[in-house]
Amino acid sequence: MNSVLSVLSVTGNSLVLLAINKTRSLRNPSYCVLFSLAVVDFCVGLFALPSFVVFKAYELKLSSAESLEDKKYYFEVYCAFGLIADGFGLMLSLVSGTLLGVVSVEKYLAIVLHLRYAEVVTNERVIKVVIGIWIFALSLTVWLFAAQKRHLNYITIVTVASFFLVLFLVIFCNVKIALILRKHKKQIADATKSTTIQMESTRDATSIKRYKKSVSSMAYVMILYLLCFVPHGITMLIKISKEDYDFDSIIGTINITIPLVFLNSSLNPLLYCWRFRDIRSAVVRIIKKVFRASPEGS
Repeated sequence: MNSVLSVLSVTGNSLVLLAINKTRSLRNPSYCVLFSLAVVDFCVGLFALPSFVVFKAYELKLSSAESLEDKKYYFEVYCAFGLIADGFGLMLSLVSGTLLGVVSVEKYLAIVLHLRYAEVVTNERVIKVVIGIWIFALSLTVWLFAAQKRHLNYITIVTVASFFLVLFLVIFCNVKIALILRKHKKQIADATKSTTIQMESTRDATSIKRYKKSVSSMAYVMILYLLCFVPHGITMLIKISKEDYDFDSIIGTINITIPLVFLNSSLNPLLYCWRFRDIRSAVVRIIKKVFRASPEGS
C-alpha cells in the first residue's frame, strides 16, 4: 500500500509542480507557497515512503530469519532505513506543517494590507521564508539525531509542539480574516445608492468573493492535513504518555495511521486540481501533451 502511495505521490505532485512552473499567471506568492507544499509531498513520495517500505520489509525479514548471520544483516538494514525514514518523516512533517501556517499568514496579509499587499508580499520574500523553514527543519532534525536524541519521545514532543504552535497561528489568522470579511460585507451593504459607489461596491464584492474562494480552498488543504495527521499524533502521544499500554494494539494502530499520514501527500494533488481551476487546466494541458507525444498518439 505504501509503495502504491509512493508512486501516486511522485506522479501527482510532479504534475502540480510542472503546472505551476509552466503557467506564468500562477507565479505569485499564493501559488509559491502551494508550490512549496507540492515539493514537500513530492519528497515524501520519493524519499520518505520508499525508505519506510524497505524498513517494514526488513522488519518482516528479521522476524522470520533463522540464521544468526541473516538476522545480523537484516537488523543492520532495518536500522539504517528506519533512521532514514524517521529523519525524512520528521523533517518533511515540520516543513509541511509550518508552510500551512505561512498560508494562513499570507491570506491574512492579503486582506489587511489590501493595496500594499503586492508591494510587501513578493515572490522573493516568500521564497526566503520557505528556504528558512527548510533550513530550520533540517537543522532541528540533524540536531536530534546527531545529539543521540533520536528517542521517540523527543521527536514526538518536537512534532506535537510545532503542530500546536502552527494550529494556533492558523486559528488566529482565520478568525481575524472572518472578522474582517464580516466588517467588509457590512460596509458594502451599507453603501449609498449613488452610481459611483455602487460600482465600487460591486468591484469590492467581486474581489471579496474571489478572496473567500481562495481562503476556503486552502481551508480544505488544512482540513485534509488534520484528518491525515491527527490520528497518528494521538497514537504517538498515547504511546509516550502511558507506560502500561498494550504493545500489540499500539504497534497495530501505528501501522495503520502511518499510511494515513502518507496518504495526505497523494491526495493533495487531487485536491489542488479540484479547488484551483488554473492548476486543473494546466495539469490537463500537460497530460494531453504527454499523450499526444506518445507513440500511440502519433
